[in-house]
Parts: sequence; structure tokens; C-alpha cells
Amino acid sequence: MFVEKEYRSQGLGAKLLLALEKEITLVGVNNIYTWSAGYESPGFYKKQGYNYFAQMENWYSDGSSRIGLRKTLS
Repeated sequence: MFVEKEYRSQGLGAKLLLALEKEITLVGVNNIYTWSAGYESPGFYKKQGYNYFAQMENWYSDGSSRIGLRKTLS
């Protein structure tokens, strides 16, 4: 999921993510996970109830980490 910079901080990402979570629970999905660069959106996902399950340090060429986040939807 990606929200253009000019549309961020308006709650759109949270609304999109919530809509996705609601739809996938209808088909029986109980857990969701995503990967993010350490400098991008981990804070956003933490606010939405996601928790870290992995961090790969120096994953990207600029030295940034790759972060795994997950959430139980039940």
C-alpha cells in the first residue's frame, strides 16, 4: 500500500488499511503481515496495531533496515 506524499497525514492510509483488513477477515484471514523499510512507515503500522516480528539491519544499500510487521485480525 502506498499513499502519495501530498495526501499523507489525512487519515487516508489508515482508512485504506482498515478497509483491507475488514475485507480479508470476511474470507477467513486472521493474520496479516507486511514489510517496510526502517525509514518509511513502521510508525504508521505501529499506530494501526501492528508489531515487529523481524528486523534485518543494513538490508538496503543506504544502510537502512527492513522491518517485518504483523497483526492478528480476529
